[in-house]
Amino acid sequence: MWKFCLYSSLFLIGIFVMTQEEWAFDTTRYWETENLTISYIVYTYYVIEIGHYVYATLTIHTEPKQSDFYQMIFHHISTIFLMVFSLAYGYHRIGCTVTLITDASDPFLELAKSVKYNGNQKLADHLFTLFAVVFIVSRMMIYPYAILLPCFHAPLTLMTVILPCLLWCLQALFALWTFMILRIAYRLVSGVSVDDTRDQDD
Repeated sequence: MWKFCLYSSLFLIGIFVMTQEEWAFDTTRYWETENLTISYIVYTYYVIEIGHYVYATLTIHTEPKQSDFYQMIFHHISTIFLMVFSLAYGYHRIGCTVTLITDASDPFLELAKSVKYNGNQKLADHLFTLFAVVFIVSRMMIYPYAILLPCFHAPLTLMTVILPCLLWCLQALFALWTFMILRIAYRLVSGVSVDDTRDQDD
């Protein structure tokens, strides 16, 4: 349950931060860097998120090894590089938006797992369905529109080559996870309860 509280807090913090920034929902401004200053609230949000991903990368080795262990390591490290580079070179608008989008589905997954471990499989299945919908909408629809498409309009620099590469790598990983989620969703439709979206037998 503590992970549900953590991910919910990160998502709510992200929403609060983004609503304080005038550029937040204007994708045409995500790649602007001239005369940009980073606000204290955005900087603090960055520090919190980077700290979270560093912690997650270090502690994943202490948890039971899941079937997507290496994908998770790749995801965490890619996100850390993305956030560090985007912060260092003034592309924090992209970084903030990416973290907000990718944080959206995590609370539902953690709540589903917590409910399942407490013995309520039926509610866990419903929560997993909600997680699947939010995951697919946020990472396979909103992410390409808000993050990947604006990449093509960014001025050509070294960082506008490196950062999009990281962003596309994340999208490939999201596509893989979407396939896994849809496979589990098929089991639900077939009447098979979900034990864990990332169990070792999956």
